[in-house]
Amino acid sequence: MRNWTSELASSERYLHKSAVNLAKQVQDTVKENPTVGFALLSALLKGKGDFDKVTKTKTVENIMNSLSEEGVKQYVAYLQAIVVGGEEKNGYVARGMIKNTC
Repeated sequence: MRNWTSELASSERYLHKSAVNLAKQVQDTVKENPTVGFALLSALLKGKGDFDKVTKTKTVENIMNSLSEEGVKQYVAYLQAIVVGGEEKNGYVARGMIKNTC
């Protein structure tokens, strides 16, 4: 995931074009099959939770817009678990996600 983020972040990177194509494929996959949206979304938001900002794309935004009703429910439950449960091991992720989604 880090390599993909790095390649997307700069157009001067060797694999930038491939990384952009992958981002488009990920977004298209979620549009075709919205049930996978939550899994992809949670993977992209691990770490600092600012994937779109770092990569200058709208990948996370587009995935969120394409989520199925079940995916939205899973995402909300995931955020509630972080806020209420205060997951120690993902504390950094929780702060980043909350900051970027509010």
